[in-house]
Amino acid sequence: MFSSYYILVFCRLNEIISQKVLYLMIMNLIEEIVKKYKTDGIRGVLYGAILRIYLICLIFINRIRGFDGKDLDVVQSKIQKAIKKRPEIYNLDEADAKALADNWNGVINKPQDLRFIEHAIPVVLTAGERFVPYMAVTLQSLLNNSNSERKYHFIILNEDFSDKTKELLTQQVSHFSHCAIDFVNIVHAFNGIPIAAPGAYYSIGTYSRFFIPYWFDKYEKVIFLDSDIMAKADIAELYDIDISDSFLGAAVDQIVEEQLNLKSYGFFLNSSPVFMLLNNWSHYFNAGILIFDTKKFKTKISQQDIFYFTIYYSNRYNNIMNDQDILNLLMKDDYYVLPPEWNYMWSVLTKNERYQSSKPNTKIVHFTSILKPWINDPLIEKNSDVLEYRKLASSIPLFKLNTATNSENSD
Repeated sequence: MFSSYYILVFCRLNEIISQKVLYLMIMNLIEEIVKKYKTDGIRGVLYGAILRIYLICLIFINRIRGFDGKDLDVVQSKIQKAIKKRPEIYNLDEADAKALADNWNGVINKPQDLRFIEHAIPVVLTAGERFVPYMAVTLQSLLNNSNSERKYHFIILNEDFSDKTKELLTQQVSHFSHCAIDFVNIVHAFNGIPIAAPGAYYSIGTYSRFFIPYWFDKYEKVIFLDSDIMAKADIAELYDIDISDSFLGAAVDQIVEEQLNLKSYGFFLNSSPVFMLLNNWSHYFNAGILIFDTKKFKTKISQQDIFYFTIYYSNRYNNIMNDQDILNLLMKDDYYVLPPEWNYMWSVLTKNERYQSSKPNTKIVHFTSILKPWINDPLIEKNSDVLEYRKLASSIPLFKLNTATNSENSD
């Protein structure tokens, strides 16, 4: 157990700088160590160890502040006021952020010749070149669980994929005659839209899911999936869920749900400023697995309006407010709640431990948090989902090519 001295030091640091800034300092330190020793293998170990220290210290801090352990209705307004007073959550002044949104000309460069495949299940994935090896694993898990009697259309929103990358992904899909793949370059779509950069761990492409209901509206419904997931069931089952009374299907965010159940409300103070603006925290959803009803979604909000708000929120608040937060602000409680087995978030606390193997009924494993199955860390080495993921990854050329390149760079 940590001595009281170190906890007091941490608490004193917290009074000087915000926990978010302190967290970013820790992550930058890890990255510097990784660069120095030219190996990615120690990142997971360092991250796991330091994060555990960090979280334990936060527990003490929030108990001292009196936020944790009480009823939500007693502390929620206090936490929202405390978030509002944190200067580091803000980027531009209110007037400047609004002016950026007001002065935007509303032009969005939609790609031409987007293909429509009749009776196909459209599944949209997105990744930058750096993340594509892991997206390839996600894609393979979807292919392996697909039904040969159904059609699937995989649409890859990308940022200037190389020809080699597209060739390898196309070869992956070619082994499944009932599946097709298309690549849609989104780089030019963001030209002239003054969205603030979402931070070091994300690219501007994270907002590309906002294009889906407007670009692919020939499909009645469209599925969006994050690229750090592994399918354990046929995605057609998700597509067949009737969300006809709603314009969006999503699963409640299990991390937020966990914190509410534990009454660890300090989490919300140190998380995104979205919780300053939302009142029903229990209905906050994770945007990693979504079903769009394209017609209803377009009726709910226009493409220009969704990007107007994105310009405003991304510039008004720091990069800790992301596309998921903006969707939650715009949708509020008005969405279809997907069963949790369609978005098992592996960093949620289970039997007093995180990163537990998924239950037998799990349909999709979502590798939330910075710790991923391709990172070596003693905390996850015996996780059955990790072992399954790595076995699957070892058969995928794009993943193996990336591993070989990293190995050469570390010599």
